[in-house]
Amino acid sequence: MKSITATNLINVFHGTCNFGTLVGAFLSDTYFGRYKVLGAASISSFLVTTISSPLS
Repeated sequence: MKSITATNLINVFHGTCNFGTLVGAFLSDTYFGRYKVLGAASISSFLVTTISSPLS
């Protein structure tokens, strides 16, 4: 992977992570409870970490 492609990929990933917290806060406040959103985010974070760790 070229360095410019890797830089763009990292920037998109970080932007998505920062935007995801805002989406999670909105969903938590309007539709779901705090603990349901926190649990779903924890599980998805664990799954992404587990799936992507053999790739690196």
